[in-house]
Amino acid sequence: MLIVMLAIGMSLALTYGFVRTQVTSLRLTQNDSRRDLALEAARTGLSMGLQRMQAPEWVGVSDVYTKVIQQDSTNKTVCDVHFEPLVSGQFAGVPEIELPLHLSVVSQGTWSAPSNSTEQVSRTVKAVVRLLPRLPGRTARAGDLATASDQAVNPTNYAATLPYTLTAKGSGTSLNFDPGTRVEGPIWLNDNITFFTDSNWSSSVRPTLLTETGNQFGSSSGSTSFQHPHPLNGPILFSRTPKNAIQTDLSRLKTTWTTTTTNPSVASLDINLWSNYRLYDRGINYQATSLGGTLENTTLRPSVSNPLGVFVRSGDLSIRGGVIVQGTLIVTGQITIQGAPVSIASYNWRGSGGTPLITGADQWPRLPAIVAGSMNFTREARVVVEGAMLLNGDLTGDGGAFGWRSGTQVDLTGTATATRDQQPYSTVQLVNSPSLATLTGDLNYAIWLAEGTSGRWYQIQSVDVAARKLTVVGEAQFTTAVPYRIRLNRNQFVELNGPLVANTMNINSCLPWQLTASQWNERQQTWTATNDLLAQLGQPRISFPDWLANPANFIGWLPPLLTTGLPLEPTFHLRPTPSVKYLSTGPLFRPFVGTTTSDSAYSGYRWKIIDWREET
Repeated sequence: MLIVMLAIGMSLALTYGFVRTQVTSLRLTQNDSRRDLALEAARTGLSMGLQRMQAPEWVGVSDVYTKVIQQDSTNKTVCDVHFEPLVSGQFAGVPEIELPLHLSVVSQGTWSAPSNSTEQVSRTVKAVVRLLPRLPGRTARAGDLATASDQAVNPTNYAATLPYTLTAKGSGTSLNFDPGTRVEGPIWLNDNITFFTDSNWSSSVRPTLLTETGNQFGSSSGSTSFQHPHPLNGPILFSRTPKNAIQTDLSRLKTTWTTTTTNPSVASLDINLWSNYRLYDRGINYQATSLGGTLENTTLRPSVSNPLGVFVRSGDLSIRGGVIVQGTLIVTGQITIQGAPVSIASYNWRGSGGTPLITGADQWPRLPAIVAGSMNFTREARVVVEGAMLLNGDLTGDGGAFGWRSGTQVDLTGTATATRDQQPYSTVQLVNSPSLATLTGDLNYAIWLAEGTSGRWYQIQSVDVAARKLTVVGEAQFTTAVPYRIRLNRNQFVELNGPLVANTMNINSCLPWQLTASQWNERQQTWTATNDLLAQLGQPRISFPDWLANPANFIGWLPPLLTTGLPLEPTFHLRPTPSVKYLSTGPLFRPFVGTTTSDSAYSGYRWKIIDWREET
């Protein structure tokens, strides 16, 4: 009996163990099945999320999406999708400066029992995607619509200013300048223009200087491409017919003009549009960096938290020496630049060595370099601005004296190529082999790179004698060799590169030009006598601008006339940058929306999946 009982007990134990094993196996099988269902729900959600963010109606990074994938009496699977910014160190393959172009799409799939909501299994799938904005001028790939563009569109009033180097919308005298100023490209003026208005100039000195300048540097063929240093290198468009005296002055300079009904303008500065901004519409919201009232010996560049380098100041801003800004300055009051050196450049998406941080960097639009209430340059300024400038008020300045920095006098010529480096620098490669032994890399020297009938001086930051390479201040890009000239740098100057919109522009003369009336009459009489003598000797005459620029004609005078003369060489230079695409405000991109049946399939942003990870 005992043996029978033991046998039955062992049988029951074996049976119970077998049943337990089967139950555990069934539970494991169910768990695997439920995990698989949760994973499939997560995958489905991620696919839906990717599809949603490429649709033009996508609400953006704030989008949170929940959908029931499957539901019956035994199973319920749900996906929850949201979007996260990519943070530093999260993904090794993405440089920090490119993080704002990336997003993590996160999808969580959940299986639950309809009869018991606490019984759940969840799986997560993540994808890292990169925005691939479609830009005008790009090379269209297979399956791409060449006319599709994600670039944001400027407001109509600002877009109307972009064809002009200067848009001066103020009444009265819209533009006033004295010798030492050069504005290249078309100009739009709401009202009058005055120039060379020194009260000490007699009724003969001023028209003589204007006529001689026009004859020497202008063109009789009707061309508006005038040789440097003619003060105006482009046509002028007036909103109304200028006075007869102005027409006469422009005729002396051989500058063409016309009237136009176009009335470009810009909206008043709203700092709230800049304090928080997005790189692309519906993207991550970024905070601009606030500034104090003074900038000195500092460098401001874009960062992960401020990817476009937007720096705001509520009030006035004083900029002194040793300042580099790569990005956009937003100032509600007046910017006063009174130091040296100063460099301000709107962000061009290039890093160390000039390496493009993004594909097609030169096609990417740029925000303005400066948006402010008004701007003033003192005589002590030595400043380079690369980018558009938008002012609600006036731009004023006092021309800097055309004096040289200290150093050994040199005059080197040849040809050179140039490539962009990280702002504010470029690298110039000299093609010939001049002796660079006397050059120093402390901004005491500058190189002129010719560009058509004009050109630009670039301050030399450093010198590689062996490689015949120079690091210069400013964006220079010349793949074909152009003529150059190297000499001592100027002590003061203002170099503005980009379209300027202001109420008025008023640039006063530099101090050496402020001679007395008797001195000007004597200068003209001496120049006339010189040409009379040259004619008797059968020598070619010398123009009034060239004669004034020769310091040998100021023997016995005090410096700087004794050392530099009175050259028309500009210490205030405003130049266009036609190859750059400017936007008045952010965001840079908005999703393309097709207007026809054939192009509607290309609507929305385009994203590239660079990583896909599933929770194990």
